[in-house]
Amino acid sequence: MPHPTPVQIAYGSVTVITLTFLTLLLVPADSLPVALAIAGGALAAGTGVALLVNARSGSSRSAAPAPVPASAPASVPAPVAAPRQGLAPVAERSGARV
Repeated sequence: MPHPTPVQIAYGSVTVITLTFLTLLLVPADSLPVALAIAGGALAAGTGVALLVNARSGSSRSAAPAPVPASAPASVPAPVAAPRQGLAPVAERSGARV
């Protein structure tokens, strides 16, 4: 299993802390089971957010690989450019001595 990325850890931690803090402020936790349920729910939500971040970033990063160009069969030789016959070297055309 791959290790979580720093982005996953950050988003998951912020989610857990925020949900736990807000839930404890809004719901009076008079007993230990209620506090544990709040903490467990926040932990589950943080894990879900971390996995969701991984799914989004993984799909955008791993785009479809570029198609490999089809190579010519081995029996067909590659085309070779024919040499130009009509032009003389530059030194001969310009009359300059090299």
